[in-house]
Amino acid sequence: MYEREEREGANRRVLWRPEYGEFQIEATPGQPYGHQNELNDDNIWHNLFNTVEENMKSRRREIRELLDHDEAIICITNFPRLGNEDISVPYCRADPANSTTGSIFASDELTCIFHPRLGNEDISVPYCRADPANSTTGSIFASDELTCIFHPRYLRTSYNVVQRRGRKVSINVPIFKDTKTPDPFVEIFNDKESKRAAKVDHIYLDSGVFGMGCCCLQVTLQATNIDEAMVLNDQMAQLAPIMMALSAGGPIYRGYLSDRDCRWDVISNGVDDRTREELGEKPLKNEKFRIHKSRYAPINTYLCECNAKYNDNPIVYNTEFYNEMISAGVTPSLAQHMAYVFIRDPTITYREKLDQNDSTETDHFENIQSTNWQTMRFKPPPLNQQSIGWRVEFRPMEIQMTDFENAAFSVFT
Repeated sequence: MYEREEREGANRRVLWRPEYGEFQIEATPGQPYGHQNELNDDNIWHNLFNTVEENMKSRRREIRELLDHDEAIICITNFPRLGNEDISVPYCRADPANSTTGSIFASDELTCIFHPRLGNEDISVPYCRADPANSTTGSIFASDELTCIFHPRYLRTSYNVVQRRGRKVSINVPIFKDTKTPDPFVEIFNDKESKRAAKVDHIYLDSGVFGMGCCCLQVTLQATNIDEAMVLNDQMAQLAPIMMALSAGGPIYRGYLSDRDCRWDVISNGVDDRTREELGEKPLKNEKFRIHKSRYAPINTYLCECNAKYNDNPIVYNTEFYNEMISAGVTPSLAQHMAYVFIRDPTITYREKLDQNDSTETDHFENIQSTNWQTMRFKPPPLNQQSIGWRVEFRPMEIQMTDFENAAFSVFT
């Protein structure tokens, strides 16, 4: 795929990138829709909406060309049996003691299309059995082998989230109570930490792969300037919960039907790196802030000054950064948003990028910005690519099974 990108150059139609789960892949258009190049005709601005579905179909064709006869590409939000036994080929057993997350369900080998049975036995080929004692996460359900190995950030992020929290992640999804559902619904685990964390009448998950292993549909829009980008951000924020509900496609976790339809809360808890002090479970002593949300959460503020009156919920933010931006002429609403983003620690840093000139490079900024996963992401232009302007990213939607559905949601957005 990378070789094809290099051959096609500026005219490439699709970009392929690895994702968190070893069973996932990310596809984006090679160029923005409406972008002028030699493959586009003169009427591109009139028909660009009609090209979205065809572009998505071409992505599916490219993937199918590389699959074996017994393999298929499936566009679903999550793998229903992830976390169960024997769901992968080869089998990836959870190894909590030596995994990045400490999960008793999910092997780290599953991290790099989320499956509803993730966390069950026998869902992968090869079988990835959870190995809590030897995994980076400590999961009793998920092996480290479920995590993508093509980029170090995935496993290290999982490991660093657990290390910063001081315990493995805890995800509890309400069980759907049907006529045959045990009441109360209780699972018994041998792992002491899981015993404490698991809630009655909930499906217990203990690894970031259950959340970041979900698939979604994201749409990025480029604005003509910063003011238009802020207007887009504030207007589309209203649509986020509506589009999340309309696209809902993740009701099953670890083989159990849940009382939730969407992936959002699962991911939110799966990457929640807040310590007990930041959660308010202990008085502040070593930490600076009491943080009310996971770093994967809805937006806190509107960005346009005309909407500042709606920013009436108290939020915590870095006052030093806020004051610096105000002094530089940044509007209060935008300054508050960016100062909130920078209450977080980075989830991963690269030794070779520690020493940088912040006036010419933005890696330090992007390291924090890109690991604050909100329903809307406000994206300043990169310094080294002048053709890219101010953008906003619409992030709440779930992936659909067909190209027509995904194109319909994208175009509507």
